[in-house]
Amino acid sequence: MLELRSRQVMVREQMEKLPAKYRSVLILRHLQERTYEEMAAILTMPMGTIKTQLVRARHHLKERLYNAFSNAP
Repeated sequence: MLELRSRQVMVREQMEKLPAKYRSVLILRHLQERTYEEMAAILTMPMGTIKTQLVRARHHLKERLYNAFSNAP
């Protein structure tokens, strides 16, 4: 099992590989703990678009992490 630090590094690496539109919503929501309203104002997008992109971003990150952890030694 990977230690916590290795997991954190892997998550960051996989987030960096996501398209910018997905990476930005993940960072705003999960790292900066912004509300949907704040995210909509910052990114000048409707809240529905923010929520949709966040769902898609999580899905893409989950797939990348699954593949990365499956291939980890």
